[in-house]
Amino acid sequence: MKRYILFGMLYTIFTFSFADFIPIAVAKPDTLQHLGFELVDNWAWLKNRDNPVLGNHLKLEDRYTARNLKASQKLSKQLYKEFVGWIPKQQTSAVRAENNYLYFSKSCKNKPYPIHYRTKDSPGSKEEVVLDENKLAKGKDYFALGFFVISPDSKLLAYSTDCSGDETYTLHIKNLDNGKTQNSGISEIGDFVWQSDSRHCFITKQNERLQTDSCYRLDTATNEQTLLYKEQDSAYDIGLSLSCDNNYVILLSSSKTCTEAHYIRRSSDSEGFVVLEQRRKDHHYYPDILNEILYIQTNLWHPDFSIIICDLSHPEAANWKQLIPAKESMPIDGFAVFTDNLVLVRRINGEKSIQVASVEDGSITDEIIPDNCSDLNLWFNPNPKAGSFTYSLESELMPYGIYRYSFHNKEIVQIYHSDLAKPYSADLYSMKVVQVPSLDGTLIRLSIVFRKDLDLSKPQAVWLSGYGAYGDPNDPWFSTSRLSLLDRNIIFATAHIRGGGEFGQYWYDAGRLQNKKNTFDDFVACIDYLLDNKICTADKLIIEGGSAGGLLMGVVTNLVPEKIGLVIADVPFVDMISTMLDTELPLTQQEYEEWGNPNFPNDFAYMLSYSPYENVHRTSLPKMLISAAWFDTRVGYWEALKWTQKLRTNNLGSNPIVFRLLSSEGHTGSSNIYMGLKSIAITYAYAIKAIME
Repeated sequence: MKRYILFGMLYTIFTFSFADFIPIAVAKPDTLQHLGFELVDNWAWLKNRDNPVLGNHLKLEDRYTARNLKASQKLSKQLYKEFVGWIPKQQTSAVRAENNYLYFSKSCKNKPYPIHYRTKDSPGSKEEVVLDENKLAKGKDYFALGFFVISPDSKLLAYSTDCSGDETYTLHIKNLDNGKTQNSGISEIGDFVWQSDSRHCFITKQNERLQTDSCYRLDTATNEQTLLYKEQDSAYDIGLSLSCDNNYVILLSSSKTCTEAHYIRRSSDSEGFVVLEQRRKDHHYYPDILNEILYIQTNLWHPDFSIIICDLSHPEAANWKQLIPAKESMPIDGFAVFTDNLVLVRRINGEKSIQVASVEDGSITDEIIPDNCSDLNLWFNPNPKAGSFTYSLESELMPYGIYRYSFHNKEIVQIYHSDLAKPYSADLYSMKVVQVPSLDGTLIRLSIVFRKDLDLSKPQAVWLSGYGAYGDPNDPWFSTSRLSLLDRNIIFATAHIRGGGEFGQYWYDAGRLQNKKNTFDDFVACIDYLLDNKICTADKLIIEGGSAGGLLMGVVTNLVPEKIGLVIADVPFVDMISTMLDTELPLTQQEYEEWGNPNFPNDFAYMLSYSPYENVHRTSLPKMLISAAWFDTRVGYWEALKWTQKLRTNNLGSNPIVFRLLSSEGHTGSSNIYMGLKSIAITYAYAIKAIME
């Protein structure tokens, strides 16, 4: 401890010896030998939360950040006012009908969280408050609601809360008759499904590595837990869902490369889970059950998925019969089962559409294809006997809405739309998609949104966003805060790069493991397109990404720093090598199928060749705004902090590299709408000042 105190005193004296200091933590070389490689990390010590010198350094970072954000502070307040100005005095969510009740929530201006209500499904029924998130969050620096599940008899509410930001949730049971809440004392909870008797339930729980690996039957009256399933493979997480007929609970165990499904009767008080089809490498399948018939989305025969039908009594793959065959480059993203119809969410040219098919022969009877690139998803469809289904739709120019489609007459009716406090006109803006050739000739979709009155005959400022990992598509979404960028003549662009899921499994596989560098080449190609076509100039280009998208930002900054004006990296995964070698960290082992196993020489050498932290070199860097969250369990705060020190040490230019520590947040930010908007306003204001002035 004495050594730490002396070190801290010397450190403080050193840093304050300069009038306008840039805080760089003292280097304490830590050497690692691995597979013949020698790695030296000068800032490994920043990972130690208990080191008092860390606290000293973070104070200096805060002061440096405040100084750099000062010039944009006024604009930040103005932007925040604009953001809040879109929020209506009160907004009511879409209504969900369940067991003779109608459930909905209301968001009220100046209240950071929604209030959940219900009424009986009969005329003139009074509203009943089911749960007020504002009361639960009162006095807490962080609050997030997890699941929210009503019992079949409508008398109990099961919900979970995270009050620290580390994504560790605790179970609560509320009696809706008397309003009393029981804290179960059960934490690390994942999913929750009520059993038919409204007393027992199935729950999943996390282990110390935050892997969801166990499923229990819980008696909510006595808190007695009975283990039903334990996942033995550290690469897999388990999750629970109800079959569409509500008679079965499905347990899905999934890794990055395969799934295995199990089922149990919802009413069972003694049975265990039954496996549907044993796991096998590269086989993903997702089942549903209706009238003792299995419907399964599977990639057994084709990576773009087909739909099979099978009797539940003989669920083995040998008995599977294809009902809807796969179509090349048209992957199925999801499906819903109805008595006479199947509804598919399918991608065509990278964009979502909905197809309606006959259960009898699998033929496609209708198709819903939006006019513009949109995000389509099946919404709440609890009754497979219904004569209609609901789906949600939004785009970068269209606010979120919910629609009902009639199977009988194919009529579509909007049943809900997001309210805005002031008029919005999509006619002021335009959107287009261009195809950009990557280094190997692969065409990359680049979507671009801008004001119609923007003068495109000369270069403008561009905000370019990217992710490209885990097979997650970067689908469009509507944002009122983004309008503040567009209205300031900033073009918003999204690069749909490999590693994402826009074009299905092959698109994902082409940007992971030994193909990961394609992700970075694709993004650089989009940068070059913007510059070569004089849509933008380097000094007016913002690139932005978070988490795995933060890794993208780190690699691209190392590759082409001269082509970028500002880098925004939020909770960035940039210390790849140290993290992937530390199996004590949560989730590390589950990441091997995404990035590679660092214990395999080829995988390790490949990761080392692009890992952002290891590949920082001496050069003139663009302006950078780097954010980390103190309670982040997915990407430790120290990754961004270490990276910041190394960037500053190697920066030959004078552009600031700013580090923001979000001290009361986790990986996904704040669920408090106003805190979230303030954070966005700070980022936007800094970005606008950085490239526009």
